[in-house]
Amino acid sequence: MPLASQIRFQRATDQKLWDGPAPKFGEACPRCQCQQIEPTELPSLDKGKANINQRIEADREKQWLGDVAQLEKTLTHVEAKREGLLRLLAQPAASLT
Repeated sequence: MPLASQIRFQRATDQKLWDGPAPKFGEACPRCQCQQIEPTELPSLDKGKANINQRIEADREKQWLGDVAQLEKTLTHVEAKREGLLRLLAQPAASLT
């Protein structure tokens, strides 16, 4: 599974439409439900969240409302992954004995 540091937050319009080789895992969208985030990647996830917020503001100024809507949807997925990771970190470690 890709780590948050491997995720490239990129507009769909900037990406090549799959006429070449298949995308790498490092290009995974944060919306992917199969993607698992390692606890050590929380700072990278926060950095990605800040990046998305900046892009939302820039696109809102340009009145690119379709892009704003998609970025807001992506942001909700990033926030959900972050909250889930924080819940996981708050749980006590399970004893195997």
